[in-house]
Amino acid sequence: MFLTIAYILLVSICILAWKFLPKYEPNKLFIFLWTIQIALGSLFFIGSYQFTGYLFLYVAIISIILFFSSFLAKRCTHKIDMQNIEYNFSQNRTVLILIVSIMMAIIYPFIILGQNGIHIGELFSKNGLIEINFKMAELRYSNNLEMSKWAQPLLAILYFLPLYAGFVFNQLHHKWRWLCFMPCIPVLLILLTINTKVIVVSSILLWFCGWLCSAIYRKFPLLKHFGWKKITIVACSVIALISILILSLMLRAGDFDLKIAKIAKRKFEVYTFGHLPATDKWLFTNGDSLSFIDNQFGKSVFIGISAPLNLAEKKQGLYKKHTTYSHYLRPLPTKYEKKYRTFEGVEIPEGIDSTIVIEINGVKYHKMPLHTNVYTLFRPAIEDFGIIGSVVFFFLVGFIGSNSYYFLRKKRFVFLSLTILASCYFFYLFYFASAWSYTSFVAAFALFYIAIKISFIKKREHEILPE
Repeated sequence: MFLTIAYILLVSICILAWKFLPKYEPNKLFIFLWTIQIALGSLFFIGSYQFTGYLFLYVAIISIILFFSSFLAKRCTHKIDMQNIEYNFSQNRTVLILIVSIMMAIIYPFIILGQNGIHIGELFSKNGLIEINFKMAELRYSNNLEMSKWAQPLLAILYFLPLYAGFVFNQLHHKWRWLCFMPCIPVLLILLTINTKVIVVSSILLWFCGWLCSAIYRKFPLLKHFGWKKITIVACSVIALISILILSLMLRAGDFDLKIAKIAKRKFEVYTFGHLPATDKWLFTNGDSLSFIDNQFGKSVFIGISAPLNLAEKKQGLYKKHTTYSHYLRPLPTKYEKKYRTFEGVEIPEGIDSTIVIEINGVKYHKMPLHTNVYTLFRPAIEDFGIIGSVVFFFLVGFIGSNSYYFLRKKRFVFLSLTILASCYFFYLFYFASAWSYTSFVAAFALFYIAIKISFIKKREHEILPE
């Protein structure tokens, strides 16, 4: 019943958003993003997980709330005059910011590797690269990874770089635009050594957020010149990215083999869609114990801001307890079994079912759990504010994000509007956690505000009366 109601509400709100909300409005993006996710997730988990409908209904309610927050924001900004502010865009300053940021971002992975006793020479051999990935994964999951005092500022620059590059891409002269794709170099270095996939995903999303904000600011039609050539390039880029991510999973597993490739592919599927059944099951299991209004005041959502101020303590990883939502069968014996299980940990993580050996037609299988400790951006909001409180929280986020969108279109508070709008886009797109739970993301947006003020110099300003 919940599923049917949720599907009807989501389809209805999508139709309304398509008809009444303007292009690229952040709440419209949220509504379509989550409707597509739910549609794909429902198809992907047919036969392996039966959704309860709790998550889908909650998303439908949030989508309705965001739809109305957009209408309220539009009404509040309707009578504000358009302001025609012209800026001189500094090519030289922008290129200098890009080059310095790229150089500093490239330093980050080498500092981390050096701090943990890994020599650069090990990067240039297959076995060395495998050992580096294996060692770095063990250090990260055992909380023994050494981080120098320079790591946090460099990580903030690493995140700032794709956001800024995406924004200035359409502003730069054609001969300098190649610099806007250079952030992929430090990102790939980190993926193939430190093996943190969140940096890859977040960098792509940040570049897109910057590019989208630039298009809104310049009123540039995003899809006007998007022909088959560009579609082919995007499709090939997506395939290449997926292949690189699967390669990184194989490196972390410690070998290259068809069986390891299948395991890596399965883990990639968990990373892609696992947050949906995990959050759905979490809501269903804890629904009776969840508060309708809570008073943690953003302890989880804004931990990236409160932790540096010593208002809260941030721990390694977002959630320790895993949620098992399905199982798969893996044949035995396999020479990789001991090695792979050792990599996963000698002790089975908290919340994971014990591995069960079953026999089918004389063949023994391990009944392996499909599990994840990655949920969605909704869980920290519910934990902080309760169910009703989280709805109010998303209404406020949607209202602020939509206001920044309309202010930007009217050329009001341009730099602040750009920063808030980019932050709102990223908060919505970074759907598997709260983007504001990472201090580096918060610092990256502060750097973005400073950088765009340096790159754009106000030329003149005059009021245009409304028609």
